Amino acid sequence: MAWLTFIISAALVVFAATRLAEYGDVIAVRTRSSGMFIGTLLLAGATSLPELLSALNALSIRAPDLAAGSMFGSNLFNMFALG
Repeated sequence: MAWLTFIISAALVVFAATRLAEYGDVIAVRTRSSGMFIGTLLLAGATSLPELLSALNALSIRAPDLAAGSMFGSNLFNMFALG
């Protein structure tokens, strides 16, 4: 059962990622912006939303150390991946 859940979740993530890239291209064409600009702002913002939501959830349960660890950890990993 766990494998089935994993496969369905992985398929949904792949589907959503391809749609997100397609919609980013459409927005770039319609606004006459460059694809790099849209990718930098919108797609990077969309992929950073899970970290933001986990930090907000941590703050709502009054766990600021968990929120800070989530934000700093994900940001540091993203900087490492860019480097």
